[in-house]
Amino acid sequence: MSCNDNQPISIDELANSSATVPEEKGNNSTFTTTEATNQPAPLMCTDVKLFNPDDPSCRATATAFLDYGSTATYITEELAALLNLPTIKREELSVSTFAGSKPMLMECSIHKIGIVTENGTKCLTVKSTTSLAKDVMQIIPDGNLSFCFVSIENDDVANPANHNKLCELVSRFWKLESVGILDNPDQRDDDECLKLFHNTIYYDSDEKRYVVTLPFKVDPVKVPDNYTLAYSRLRNQLKQLQQNPSYLERDHAVIKDQLQRGIIERVPAEDVHKPCHYLSHHGVLKRNDKDLKIRCVYDGSAKLKGSVSLNDTLYRGPVLLPNLVGILIRSRL
Repeated sequence: MSCNDNQPISIDELANSSATVPEEKGNNSTFTTTEATNQPAPLMCTDVKLFNPDDPSCRATATAFLDYGSTATYITEELAALLNLPTIKREELSVSTFAGSKPMLMECSIHKIGIVTENGTKCLTVKSTTSLAKDVMQIIPDGNLSFCFVSIENDDVANPANHNKLCELVSRFWKLESVGILDNPDQRDDDECLKLFHNTIYYDSDEKRYVVTLPFKVDPVKVPDNYTLAYSRLRNQLKQLQQNPSYLERDHAVIKDQLQRGIIERVPAEDVHKPCHYLSHHGVLKRNDKDLKIRCVYDGSAKLKGSVSLNDTLYRGPVLLPNLVGILIRSRL
């Protein structure tokens, strides 16, 4: 857009007044104007006297900016060269810039520098970098300059796209859309368990019962030797039962019955010290009006520290109970 007034105007006159644009009839364009202010922005700066601790004769005066949010002290490489500061070591510095998606890595040097205070001198550990801020803008020359509007374009630099965040939001969106109806990750294991069940089950006509092997996840089976754990739990169980002889007799009768029916088996004396996995048991009391029964429960989840249990090596198997969600939905139809 060109100016209608060709009279020159200075930058100072423009800064101290509000820029206004006359409204043109028949034109629907909208113009936005701002009013310039001359309010200064104070910064915590002070002049400090610095010196080289190894050579105190090398001195310089610099302006220090006091930043309470900084975790380290920085100087320019020009000041380090002026004071001839020796480099202790070099390390990488990670700098996160505005609107940057990744931090920028740059090398910096570590120095020892002395500072003169009111109470004497003090040595500080500082880092020197090539650049601490952007270039300082030069003073705009004063004078009668012609003024006109120019067309500029703005580049969008804020809020850069983050691929990881976008993937997370899309994944969360589809989870909400599915209303919890997701593929069951245990479905494959359940299918393998059913396959082993159908391939190994058979009917024992002599015992008149069905027999099936345990659904182990891997073959050959690797279960740890837990003799010490099983022996310790057996002693504790026996100590508790000895406090009530009637409970001990009932528990012993249950063990003898299971041994006779082949549910459990006795370990031969020559195999006691060989690698073997034992199932510890404990009795569960069930009272009724007429009698007291003891149910023998075997613990397949017991394991030593840093080892696995028998249940850890077995497939869980599918849940064959009716689905509660399906029952509730059908009851509302």
